[in-house]
Amino acid sequence: MAITKTQMKAGCGVVAIFGAGFCGGVFCLLYAISHIIPLAEGWKSEESKAFVLKHFRGALNLTPEQTEQLRPIVDEALEKRWQLRRDYLAESRRLLEEDYLPRVEAILDESQKEKAHRLMERWKRQQGGKLNPSTGAVESNSSPLATPNEPPTPPPAEKP
Repeated sequence: MAITKTQMKAGCGVVAIFGAGFCGGVFCLLYAISHIIPLAEGWKSEESKAFVLKHFRGALNLTPEQTEQLRPIVDEALEKRWQLRRDYLAESRRLLEEDYLPRVEAILDESQKEKAHRLMERWKRQQGGKLNPSTGAVESNSSPLATPNEPPTPPPAEKP
């Protein structure tokens, strides 16, 4: 049984529709991951506080007075979450560097140890730009080698 030109067009149309839906879904997912989730999770400091407050105000139809009463609660909740995140990251890094890396090194030869150290340094650089240790917020101006207990590197001063 041969496929007719009409059947081919219909098949291509179905594939095009599903392809467009897939691409649209991927775009929406990437947008949510890069913009909405960081705001909702409190990864961007004051911007996150405003986002969460706006979300509650809209979802619960809050009055301006209720919104102002909610503001310190949201601030406190996000501050606590940032503190938990900082503590977790500091402990995670400590475990890797002090507990697990020495155990791994014990079974490696010298060239493997050097490579393991390079991998660890690369991981620290990748993690460094994701979380500002002093605020718990995602920022790109923190030093790539900053540890969770170090303050972020300030941006360079602008010239007048």
